[in-house]
Amino acid sequence: MVKNVSIYVWCVVLAVLLALLLREAWVVAVEHVLLPDWEHFEWNRLSWPNVFKHFNLGLYWWFMVGIVVYLILRIHIIPRCDRIKDALEMHEIDSHESSHSFVAMLLGRRVSEKVVKKNSGHIMSSGPGWSHMFTSLAPYTLPLVTYLGLAFRSLIAWQSTWLFDIFVGMTMGFYIYRHMTETRDYQPDINHFRTKLFPYLYIAVWTVFNFNVITVTFWSSKNFFTALWWVLQHLVVW
Repeated sequence: MVKNVSIYVWCVVLAVLLALLLREAWVVAVEHVLLPDWEHFEWNRLSWPNVFKHFNLGLYWWFMVGIVVYLILRIHIIPRCDRIKDALEMHEIDSHESSHSFVAMLLGRRVSEKVVKKNSGHIMSSGPGWSHMFTSLAPYTLPLVTYLGLAFRSLIAWQSTWLFDIFVGMTMGFYIYRHMTETRDYQPDINHFRTKLFPYLYIAVWTVFNFNVITVTFWSSKNFFTALWWVLQHLVVW
């Protein structure tokens, strides 16, 4: 009982921190990017139609092309090629287990074993009890390769990113496909919780968070990295 209470306390703390981060990130977005005339801003203008009126969807065009291309290939083309299909399925399992391992090591857990086999895989890790929850749900919440691609994207000349955006979009398509096919009740990562409401709610919160992070990252002058630094500064001062 105490263990379960501890897990839920950590969840509440995480939800509060994520809420603060999203709030401050969107303040940056609205103040500096979407609505530059902030000094004459009226709160009744802060509505979704007005936000999207100033939103430049063209920034995401090639990124979305990459997502669509990967999903078409993965769903309709690759299943017809057995060798490629088998190799990709092994890579998907390895990516799943690597997400567990990465978050486990990030949170101070010791990974003693990682096994990747056809149609299955697992890791063995030990460490603080509170970190098990984050490690268990890591594959459903962390598009790690996409984040690495977006971080590298900030180092590329702004005029030369369209081809790289397609690649990053394909990594996001990889994650979306995995997310759609792996987020199921039969997964031990999900069904070992006392109630399935919690893991799905946790995944939903991170999905919203990832959407916001990726959205802000594509802005040239005020992207995710500058917004994150601004948020950390103000959270400390606040």
